[in-house]
Amino acid sequence: MVYLFGKLSLSLFFVACSIVVAHQREALRSCAARLPNAATLCVIYLVARIAALWVMHKGLGIAVPSDVPGYFEHALRIVHGEIPNRDFSSPYGFLFNYLMAAAVYLHRDPFSILVMLQIGECVGVYLLIRAVVQYTGDAGNGVLLLAIYAANPIIGVNLWLGGQDESLLVLVIGSAALLATSTRRFAVMALPAILFAASKLFSLWILAPLALARNWRERFGMAVGFVLVLGLIKLTGAALISFEFSRAQGGGDQLAAMQTSGNLWYLVTKALQLQVPGYLPTAIVLLSLTVVGAWLWRQSERIPPLPLVLLGSAMLGVCFQTTYRMTSPPYLAPAVAALAALLVIPGVPSVRWLRSTIGLAVWSGLWSFDETFWYRVRDALARSTQLRIVFDLYESVVVVMTVLVLACTLSWAATWAAGDRNSHG
Repeated sequence: MVYLFGKLSLSLFFVACSIVVAHQREALRSCAARLPNAATLCVIYLVARIAALWVMHKGLGIAVPSDVPGYFEHALRIVHGEIPNRDFSSPYGFLFNYLMAAAVYLHRDPFSILVMLQIGECVGVYLLIRAVVQYTGDAGNGVLLLAIYAANPIIGVNLWLGGQDESLLVLVIGSAALLATSTRRFAVMALPAILFAASKLFSLWILAPLALARNWRERFGMAVGFVLVLGLIKLTGAALISFEFSRAQGGGDQLAAMQTSGNLWYLVTKALQLQVPGYLPTAIVLLSLTVVGAWLWRQSERIPPLPLVLLGSAMLGVCFQTTYRMTSPPYLAPAVAALAALLVIPGVPSVRWLRSTIGLAVWSGLWSFDETFWYRVRDALARSTQLRIVFDLYESVVVVMTVLVLACTLSWAATWAAGDRNSHG
């Protein structure tokens, strides 16, 4: 119970920080001239995050987040000569496992994994800031973006303090944002496959809009890059994709078969107690992603490259989170980063800026607490009618707000495609 209330307090703290940032929009923009450049700010942000983690886990002796020992175990197996998805199962990209192994090779401690994740995420934040500043020509927008990002509950609670692999998806979206308008054609064609291999399958929600933002020749080059990278991985004897996470004690987590809270299928199968065929959630999510992707394709020539990548990443990420049966707050990290970037781009059509920014914070706050709430009470739901009612109401609010965020993002993209460049209110 202490852990549950501690997590709730952290979520509320970051929501409060986000509200303060929302009310200090112009002050944050105007102080850019007195602050170091974006690279220095991101280094300061990185050092502060690592220092705080060191105090927590080394100084106070708090155990590292629950997923980190699993990453550490896989990294050790690679250091000892095993190959991921040949000798053990991993749902992450082939290169992701080797990045973790590189950290562990340098320092045989799970804390090294946390440091590697922080570095990857902060590099991604820097690239995203750089893309936005290049697009808008205003360094103040970079300062505001960093503040919105750092204060977001999903970023603070689930990525920073939670030590999640989705930190590297932030690196993917930062890279994609910069590649959206890059004139370096070789980088545009070669990097997407490497980024995919260095993260996880969900990076496709980011790389697909990037492909739409480029011309047909570059898309073909990206496809060739994927064939080459995946072909090299296959030569090692590794499977290209796995939905299992091997555990030290034997066996593993079958991620594709899991049912969690926070999605439409929880409401259907748990709250409403309806039975659905096992294939239906997969079919619905694939259909939904296809429909959203097809709509993006049709609008891709009407939306500028950077907003297209940001809007597309947010739409596909939120769509997956809504329609699949196994969801998690960190899955939304790239969407949060994309929406934060969109909020600081002048001329992006939206509702009033303050309401949008606070809305993003509240929605993220609900999500940042959702997973902890679920895992702490799920075994007691069958024994307590009152707890079941409270939890189902909470889940209903989370799902409805997520659907609204998806609808607002679709409307946002449609308004841009229609040529309405109204500024923030």
